[in-house]
Amino acid sequence: MIGREITPRRRAAIITMRELGYQFKEIKTRTGVAISTASDIHRHAMKNAIAKREATLPDVLCEAGLEEVWESDGFGLFGEDEGLSADEMDQVGWRREMRSRDKDKISLCELLSKDCLNKKPRSGRPKALTDTEIDHLVLTVKRNFRTRRMCLVDIRREAGLSHVSDSTIWKTLRARGIRAYREMFKFILKSENKVVRLKYCMERKDWGIAEWRNYEFTDEMSIEVGGLFGLNLVWREKTETWHDDCVGCMKKQGESVMCWGMIGWGWKGPFYVWEIETSEEREEAALAIALLEEGREAEEKRLNEEWKGSEEWEDLRTEELAAFSAQRYAEKHDNAPKQRVPQTHRGKKFKLAKYTRGEGRGIDSWRYVKCVARPLLWPTCREQLGTNASFVLMEDNAPAHDSIFTNARREEEGIEKVDWPANSPDFNPIEHIWMLMKSRIQTRRGHERITSLPQMKLVLQEEWDKITIEDINKEVAKLPSIIAKCINVDGGNNYHA
Repeated sequence: MIGREITPRRRAAIITMRELGYQFKEIKTRTGVAISTASDIHRHAMKNAIAKREATLPDVLCEAGLEEVWESDGFGLFGEDEGLSADEMDQVGWRREMRSRDKDKISLCELLSKDCLNKKPRSGRPKALTDTEIDHLVLTVKRNFRTRRMCLVDIRREAGLSHVSDSTIWKTLRARGIRAYREMFKFILKSENKVVRLKYCMERKDWGIAEWRNYEFTDEMSIEVGGLFGLNLVWREKTETWHDDCVGCMKKQGESVMCWGMIGWGWKGPFYVWEIETSEEREEAALAIALLEEGREAEEKRLNEEWKGSEEWEDLRTEELAAFSAQRYAEKHDNAPKQRVPQTHRGKKFKLAKYTRGEGRGIDSWRYVKCVARPLLWPTCREQLGTNASFVLMEDNAPAHDSIFTNARREEEGIEKVDWPANSPDFNPIEHIWMLMKSRIQTRRGHERITSLPQMKLVLQEEWDKITIEDINKEVAKLPSIIAKCINVDGGNNYHA
């Protein structure tokens, strides 16, 4: 009972047992309330009952402006009697006598009345924060994307409330319905993205498993070595799950490993873990790209020479020269404003994009085609097309998948891919397979250390091998409901996929 408020029911039990003759030691055994506390409860109830009864008696002393002070036992008067008149001394004696008589006549019902049983209201400890400061704190937390992810000490400093503790900040936010929830990772979509997503879903709103089983889904995953998965928190109310400031994307801070995989209904395709590109491989790629660039320049020159020898070019040249002459005549004789006349026949009609590579360490189109597409992806696609004429390849719009170089090589292979809406990982079931693998790897980190790239590569391959056909089919089977949810929110992504 230490530190807890004693309820009115328990106080009534203590008073009843005392009036029935129980000793305070026995009351402590039965109720768990300390002897001194039980004694105070009974004494204050008796004091309140007598005070309530005296309120109905003539209050001569109050009219005289005197102050009565109860003795610690609640039944006598103490203080200085000197200086009182004879009449006042008679009144004091009379009231003492009345109290002595009434002490033995206080009934249990009077002691258990509301006025005697309940404690007087107390002011309590003053609030650490005023209502204005609390409102300012809430506005500070909800200000933007950054403040919603601050730790308590940073929130306290940002709001200028250094005079209170972090626990006070936490309790105040909790009282306002703001708690730290796990962050939901969603792309923040533009209006044009939503239009494309809605069109994609409307074209497939009536699809079932029979149609989705023709799709083969591919994607990459990056996982941080030694990092943690799924521990980001955001300050928000319960109803703000999909607020723009409450969703975001995880940023990796340490060394990471990239892998690629392919799945479909009732089928698990190849899996590949990228190695770090060596300097020799980069030099080899540079030589190969230089040869491709020479061929591109020659092809561009040939196409433009053929164009300039065609009737199309002659007609364009005649039309543009006539427009140029007319403009110059108007400027000279009619004072017309000067205006530039296009002369496209002097330029090139065909401008083939150059093959270039970035300086970063990521996966570009060259490495994607060399390491994944040619040895793994495209042979698998041809194999699937041999058994299923309705086969469709799904690749997202990552630069490595949708570059001029990759698209040209894919066309050479005779493989088509679906027109994929941008920023739509929720339509790709393999994303949930990646989540499952990361969750299992996180569980393994509880009993084994994964601190190096070779270890992580082995773990990734082991976890991919553990993915079952049932796991894949379960995620593919969710697509009809995901499409319906996306249509319900007009192409948005504020739903659980």
